Amino acid sequence: MKDKGTGTLAKLSAIAKEILRLSEKEVTLSDYQTKEGSVISVNDDTLEVQGEIADGQYELEDGRILVITEGKLETIQDAPEAPQEEEQAAEDTPTEPEVTPEDESKLDELQTQIDELKKQIETLLNGNAELSKANTELTTKLAEIESKPADKKVILSAQTGAVKTPAQLAWERYQNR
Repeated sequence: MKDKGTGTLAKLSAIAKEILRLSEKEVTLSDYQTKEGSVISVNDDTLEVQGEIADGQYELEDGRILVITEGKLETIQDAPEAPQEEEQAAEDTPTEPEVTPEDESKLDELQTQIDELKKQIETLLNGNAELSKANTELTTKLAEIESKPADKKVILSAQTGAVKTPAQLAWERYQNR
């Protein structure tokens, strides 16, 4: 299953492709990449292997086997199945550990904590939704206020009525100048 070297095969494949390209007859080639990295080119019509490649079996990158006999592609075999991997996978599959009453109580406690955390998250999400709604409403009101001309005097105080704050008095003095 040894090949003569990836560099030699690649060069031979390139030369063969160039010769075929220059010939009058159009030839289609299929390239097969071996696991070792070399490329085997095969004429799709005649199944002849391009270049000098020894008869034998060549494993492809995808696991299939290319069988070459007397310079021609004889067959392409499917990748062999790996029963060892299946057996090993079965051995590697973890089995369910036995659950003791102590473990069950810990699991119940953890489940209770998880449920409480879910409730807290839901409460926070609902509160966030309410805050977003209030923010949207306030933004809308602010936009309405900003769009209207200021034809009335705005009092910036929590106190309304006859008693004016020092800031209000200073503002009036400023306006009356």
